[in-house]
Amino acid sequence: MSKVVLMHGQKFFWFGLLLLVMWVSVLVTQNPSVKIGVLHSQTGFMAVSERPVINATLMAIDEINAKGGVLNRPIEAIVLDGASEPQRFAYQAESLIQQYAVSALFGCWTTSSRQAVRPVIEQNHHALFYPVQYEGNESSPNIIYSAEVPNQQVIPALSWINQYLGKRLVLVGSDYLYPRAVNKLIRAQAQLLDMTVLAEVYYPLDYNESPDINALLALKPDVIVNTLNGQVNAKFFSALNEKQSVDLESFVPVMSFSLSDTETQYYWQEQGISFAGHYSSWGYHPSIDLPENKAFISRYQARYGADATVNSPMVNAYNNVYLWKMAVERAQSFEPEIMLKQVAKVGYFGPAGKVFVDSQNHHTWKSDFIAQYDQRGHSAVVWQSGLIQPKPYYKLMKAPGDNRGQNE
Repeated sequence: MSKVVLMHGQKFFWFGLLLLVMWVSVLVTQNPSVKIGVLHSQTGFMAVSERPVINATLMAIDEINAKGGVLNRPIEAIVLDGASEPQRFAYQAESLIQQYAVSALFGCWTTSSRQAVRPVIEQNHHALFYPVQYEGNESSPNIIYSAEVPNQQVIPALSWINQYLGKRLVLVGSDYLYPRAVNKLIRAQAQLLDMTVLAEVYYPLDYNESPDINALLALKPDVIVNTLNGQVNAKFFSALNEKQSVDLESFVPVMSFSLSDTETQYYWQEQGISFAGHYSSWGYHPSIDLPENKAFISRYQARYGADATVNSPMVNAYNNVYLWKMAVERAQSFEPEIMLKQVAKVGYFGPAGKVFVDSQNHHTWKSDFIAQYDQRGHSAVVWQSGLIQPKPYYKLMKAPGDNRGQNE
């Protein structure tokens, strides 16, 4: 009798185990991961700027996965290195689409890397979410441009400079498309505002020498307008600090459009470079007083360390993952072209406020925030605009006048 009971018990055990295996197999079959590509420089001269953007992207992915993923499927991030080289970006983008079969790409920083990736995205009828400010004059149905264009960052800042810092400008930038295009716009707007551009100087992206600051300061500018990208900022501000101090009346502040809190704090911590008295203009600063921003920073620091800081490209990258998620859910499809038809119909309230895509040009509406830095590279907002409609195709016709930061 006991043997019969034991045999029945074994049968039930194995039958139950079989059901469990089949159930798990069904779950795995029904809920495979959906892959997305994360493409930024992990090596090279742009890595110091781009690595934190990867971190913010991965944090958004993990948050979404913790709440069930997208359409009941977990997100799997495929992270590849663009290595600060445009052709490497293009090659990696092709790999992400063809080899890894990702549903969307998130990445690029410089204009040259974005322009190298764009034909790959368009030829494959795919989607790229681009998180960094750029010079405008571009719009692709396959790219979501979630960062600032000049009418949302440069023009409001130039009007603010004219009102609060002065009219004499020196322009410094990295030697590639974005700085040259932006400085062309600055020259035109400066003329309309009765401002003077005293000099325009460019340095290679991989510049590793000490720049000649004496020649720039000898022109007696009221402000230096900075579009340097990457590690050359460390060389520039280090040389500048050797020639002036914030407590002197002759101090010349810098207004930056591509330098943010992550870099300033990194350069202070690693090289002791002070940024006291200087400014930057972005669509986001860590000191924005919103509960969503405080919660975002708290989560980021819990994940990456109490001293970790965030910036505008990182917030844009974080927002991009959520915009993609909402567009996919609205479309009920991971297919890039189907998702893209819905992306301008979704939005939410992020760390910098409202986040939504303009249906006409695939750029996002933004506010502009101007902040001043302390010695350690921490920023404090000193001025902000209202919400500004993106106008990537700008005309150099009129100054913003008294309507600084508002829609033209």
